[in-house]
Amino acid sequence: MILFLFSAMAHEAPPQDILLSESIPLFVDLGLDSGWVPNTGSLAVRLELVANGNAIVEETGQAKLSWDDTEELQLRMKGGENQGLIALDSALETLVSIRFDLYGYQYEDQLSAFSLPLYNEQNFDSFSLGETIVLETSTDSNAIDFNTTVLLVVDVAFYGIVRPTYSLSYSPMQWDVDGNILEEDASVASFDPVVGATNWGASAKHLAELEASLDIEFVPTFEVCVPVFGCTQWEAVQIPLNTSTDAFFHEFSAIDMSFPLPSLSVAEETIDFGTLAQGELSNHELSFENIGELILEGEARIVSGEANFSVFPDQVFTGQAQEDGLMVSFVGETDGMYEGILEIISNDPSQPVIQIALRANVTADGIEGTDVNGKVGGCGCSTQKTPPLGLLLLFPLLAWWRRME
Repeated sequence: MILFLFSAMAHEAPPQDILLSESIPLFVDLGLDSGWVPNTGSLAVRLELVANGNAIVEETGQAKLSWDDTEELQLRMKGGENQGLIALDSALETLVSIRFDLYGYQYEDQLSAFSLPLYNEQNFDSFSLGETIVLETSTDSNAIDFNTTVLLVVDVAFYGIVRPTYSLSYSPMQWDVDGNILEEDASVASFDPVVGATNWGASAKHLAELEASLDIEFVPTFEVCVPVFGCTQWEAVQIPLNTSTDAFFHEFSAIDMSFPLPSLSVAEETIDFGTLAQGELSNHELSFENIGELILEGEARIVSGEANFSVFPDQVFTGQAQEDGLMVSFVGETDGMYEGILEIISNDPSQPVIQIALRANVTADGIEGTDVNGKVGGCGCSTQKTPPLGLLLLFPLLAWWRRME
């Protein structure tokens, strides 16, 4: 039962932290111009504006690689609550001009130039695929306040309010992991592990959709006073200016991921104990190596021929790039050919189960046998007709010594 639970349980590599951080251009030297308003008459005003805006986006989370006995690597991109940040960062360079033609006095000039910053930010759940985050910011600017005398005797008074509203919608769409598309938070990308691979890596690209709009409301009051003739006031109206970007997709810079894996390399596919006498004990040391970059853990068991074959220890736990071994034993009381199977179940995703064939031949007299590698004496291991207690006690010490090397 314990072995079954081990083979069915999930394993995973240490998670990898993921950070997305980019400044995405929304408006680049975008010009808005009201033109002269009104375009006829004795008094007119004009608002010119150049907008440069960015979306600052940061998302943090983890990439998690896991696997079980299905022989598939499963990758999940997991975000966190309030671990995403989006900010509107814009500067509006504004220029106001006036002109008039009254009682023989004509004038046209720039009146006021200033920069109007817009910034707002909010947090959201990172990697929330399909969720739209809407951020909006607005402000009033009363920076246009102008009173002066032009043309020696003509007094000009100007007061204006600029009300910009800047909105952004941000929708994380998908992850592209080496061509595997993850479009939902619960989705998993599956990959086939490579036998003998010490690690697994992939390139992940995050795709999001953005759409921005900028609305400007300009409310000016304009008055020109000429001695004798009196004052003429520009009739105050609201002048709207607006623009919006078409929805566009932004692909964040690729993230290279690498996860360590355990990888089991066994020296033999078959263990042949040769020809032995009745009741003769033969021991064979099976060497193996973890060539991977993650600890190899698992269990060993005899799944066929367990009445005559045995293995010690039954637990496998080997560090990165380390060798270890198992002691496989055989004893047969009657003449005949014996066969069995040694099974090693581990967290190697490419080979979760490895089976090694076991065989031996027992005769009444017994002769010196030859193993599959051509070594005399079955494997160079000791044989004994009656297994002494001291030898049985030696098995744990041998296993301990092997792991301390």
